[in-house]
Amino acid sequence: MQKLRLVDVLNDILHMDRDAVDRVISAVKMRRDQLHFANTKTFKTGDRVKFTSSRTGVVLAGTVSRVKIKYVVVNCDNGQTWNIPGGMLIPAQQKVMA
Repeated sequence: MQKLRLVDVLNDILHMDRDAVDRVISAVKMRRDQLHFANTKTFKTGDRVKFTSSRTGVVLAGTVSRVKIKYVVVNCDNGQTWNIPGGMLIPAQQKVMA
């Protein structure tokens, strides 16, 4: 989206009534779900991925153990297992075995 158009959209939102804001929120949630779904399809079991923890802000890396519809189960290098929306994951470099 062009920057000018985004500014116009944001300005329009400031002047909307409650029903219009609710429709915008629904559209944003739907688009976010579409992006998570599309990104999830790019991963497969065994892929190395990384993501930023929403709890701690720390970047975690791990291996995909299961791909669901919108979420990916990741076994992290620190021993934790996370269920992550596909849109939050990015491919990581392969872990080097010493």
